Amino acid sequence: MTKKFFYNIVTSNIFNNLILAMIIANTLIMSLEGNYFDPETWFKIDSTNLFFNAVYIVEFVMKIIGLGVGLYFSDFNNVLDFVIVCLCVIDFSVYGKEEYDQITEFTYLRLFRVLRVFKILSKITVYKKIMTGMMKDIIKVFFLVLLFIIFLIIFILFGMSFLSASYNYNTFVNAFFTEFQVFSMQNWNEILYDAYS
Repeated sequence: MTKKFFYNIVTSNIFNNLILAMIIANTLIMSLEGNYFDPETWFKIDSTNLFFNAVYIVEFVMKIIGLGVGLYFSDFNNVLDFVIVCLCVIDFSVYGKEEYDQITEFTYLRLFRVLRVFKILSKITVYKKIMTGMMKDIIKVFFLVLLFIIFLIIFILFGMSFLSASYNYNTFVNAFFTEFQVFSMQNWNEILYDAYS
């Protein structure tokens, strides 16, 4: 009975739209970070982070009860949500302590708040279609990249055979970076000038 009740809630459009609104509000507040406010005002704004953490944790608990562990973790977007919730719990445990802003690990932990923006994508149904299309295209691009690497290795070996006296081709690593620089057309003229000097 309880599971069905929570299942109906977490699969409803109202619940998903409410969570989406919370994520957008959280994203807007995160975008305010900077030197726009005095420290006391910013602390009040930043403390809303605790509210959003609580929302994400409640969402997680409701989904675990409603969907069950197996169904919950079968969706990649829920796995991402789970990672964010774990970071929320850590954030909860250290927030407001004096060392929160001083210890580098906690400062880096705050950067993971940005992952919440990805929750917006997970709530948009069109996003799933786009990701499916991208995955199909990535497979095609993979073979194109593989072909590029084969050509790159051919030219590296060619250069090492005929231009081994040059510093640019005396080792495979140097030859790789030289060929990659020429292929990408990034400062390739420096290599040309080095060859003539």
